[in-house]
Amino acid sequence: DHETKVFLAAFGVAVTRQAIASTPSAALRIAKTIGYPVEMKRWGSEALPESKGGVVETDITSAADVRRAFLAVMKAGEAEAAAVVRASVPVGRNARLRCLQLGQLGWSMVLDPGAGRAPEIVPIPLSPKDAEQLANLVTTTRAGEAALDRDGFADIMLRASHLAFQLGNEITELVLDRVVVACAPAASVVADAYILRAGAGFPR
Repeated sequence: DHETKVFLAAFGVAVTRQAIASTPSAALRIAKTIGYPVEMKRWGSEALPESKGGVVETDITSAADVRRAFLAVMKAGEAEAAAVVRASVPVGRNARLRCLQLGQLGWSMVLDPGAGRAPEIVPIPLSPKDAEQLANLVTTTRAGEAALDRDGFADIMLRASHLAFQLGNEITELVLDRVVVACAPAASVVADAYILRAGAGFPR
């Protein structure tokens, strides 16, 4: 997750502000730098994505909370694991994006808009219009509901699609496992992501 987010951020994709901590004191320093509230989850070669059961400690608002959360995420798993300390994600809707090759369709983006709706599949790289139309599937709201950050979500999809297309056969899949489409005025952000590599040199 963390290495992939560093990669995404270099391409201009909005990701959570975060860092890796291997000790409780390091986690506390990071939390103070980011600013409370923060969230924490396991980082390591065996750490699960959030959609596959990876546990996230949330509502961390104090030094005592940081120490408790660090011990909780370190309780089980591989010895070399550390913790991701990240800014709390904004309130909004969750969406999942995958960029991969789909037979005769070639490189495509699969958007899972959630709420039991069928996935949408669109060839990549996306055009700005493509991204806007996909964003509308997630950001449409009913009367009385808070407006969602459609433009920010569209920008995430647009940039991610071009990144995956440029990497081409060097990867098998780019997964934005959890994109939070934020309630305005907050900005949409990638909360969890990973890359499946076809060869060496690209982060998970």
